[in-house]
Parts: sequence; structure tokens; C-alpha cells
Amino acid sequence: MTATGDGGTATASVTVTVNPASSGTVDTRTFSSTDVPKSIPDNDANGVISTLNITDGTNIQSLTVTVNITHTYVGDLTLYLIGPDGTTVTLRQNSGGSADNINESYSVTAFNGKSAIGTWQLKVVDSAAYDTGTIDSWSLTIQATYTTAAPTTHTYTSADTPISIPDNNSTGIESSIYVPDSATVTEFKVTVNITHTYIGDLIVTLVAPDGSTATLSNREGGSADNINQTWTITPSSAMNIQGTWKLKVSDNAAYDTGTLDSWSLEFTF
Repeated sequence: MTATGDGGTATASVTVTVNPASSGTVDTRTFSSTDVPKSIPDNDANGVISTLNITDGTNIQSLTVTVNITHTYVGDLTLYLIGPDGTTVTLRQNSGGSADNINESYSVTAFNGKSAIGTWQLKVVDSAAYDTGTIDSWSLTIQATYTTAAPTTHTYTSADTPISIPDNNSTGIESSIYVPDSATVTEFKVTVNITHTYIGDLIVTLVAPDGSTATLSNREGGSADNINQTWTITPSSAMNIQGTWKLKVSDNAAYDTGTLDSWSLEFTF
């Protein structure tokens, strides 16, 4: 697993944001790309394509595409949205001159009344030399009729905290959360709250039910006080969440002490 958080190691982030819906009802859902970041080839008419697969949603009523691109000369770029039926919409064409980066949303009506089901493509073409960039992320927010209920967020919080962290003890402490639900996820969040007077002493590790681990903090932060942080965890493959999760915290230097106040897991399924 890899972990990202404030000041932590950056990874590609996959995010699906939804509003609860009943079966067969009109709902607005946001679907985000999972194959980014992608480099945009310089001065290449073929460009680069990122895909997004949607498995539910008919009779589109509104659609907004949000695009985040890092580039040093956005006037080089043309952006196309291509629907599952081949309908192609030009979102932006060689505008913006020497400005850096694109972080914009575009309202598109060409897909109204159509099905959202299938593979959507964002195509980005760089048509001039020297400046380069990357598709960082993109998403579709679609109001449509959905036949299945939207995923919901489930949060599980430690019941055995607070626990004192022994000083200068590499064994440290362990707290557990049992997740009774059987669901498979490709991303989730862990939030940790620790009171400590020198967080650079601490190693914080998450252990999943299958034994895989993610190091959340490895003696980072120097003399700063306390850890109150949320990390996004991306397993190397889809993971079943059912079972006992553990958070291990060890203090690896003398004099400063603290407490694991609480921690929680957040899954969407």
C-alpha cells in the first residue's frame, strides 16, 4: 500500500464523490479518472488519451467535465471530450497563450438525453514545440437516471484509545479496529490523532487484515507537536476490508512522550 497526506509522499489519487440515491432515480454523481497522471507528448498531433469507464446512468440531464493539467504554455493545448457513442466535443482550443496550467470546469450539453454508460475519453493534444505538461486529473459530474444506489461512506473508529506511547521503545503500542463489513475497495482514508511533544520520534504504521502495511509517518516533523492528519491509502490491488485493522505507533528517542488519542478508517462502498 502507499499513503499520501499533508507533507507526505504524493501518489495518484483516485476519488469518487457521490450523493446517495434510490434505485432508478435521478441523481448527480461525480466519476474521476483512474489512469492519471499522464504525460502530454510535446508537439504531437496524436496527443494523449485518458479513459474513464462508467457502468450506470441513462438519460443524461447535465454534464460537467473538470480538468486539471500542469503545462507551461496552455496556448499549445486542445482538449476534447469523447463520449461512449463517439460524440466529440472540443472543450478548449489553443487559448490562454503563455499562461501556466489548466484547472477548469466545462458545462457540456451535447450528451443530454444520452446514456452515460461506457468508456469516456479525454484527449489532449499539444500542437507546438518546447513546452510540456501532464494531465493530473479529470472528472465527469453527471446528472442522470441511475438504476443502482450510490455508494456511501462508512467510518470505523478505535474503541481502545487513548493509549499512552512508551518513551524510547521501538516495540511501541498497537490499537485495533474490527471492520465487520465485507466490501472491496481500491482507496480509503485513515485519520490519526496523536498528542506528542516531538513527533519526529514517532513511527506510525497501518496494518491491514491481510497483513499488508502502510507507513504513515516515519520520524517526520522534527520537534513539532502532535499528529492530527488524514492519509489517503491506495492498495496495490483491490482489497477486502473485512477483518481486524491495526495501527502501530512507536517512540524511537528519549525524553518526549505522548498518547494515541484516536484513529479511524473511512471506506466508500
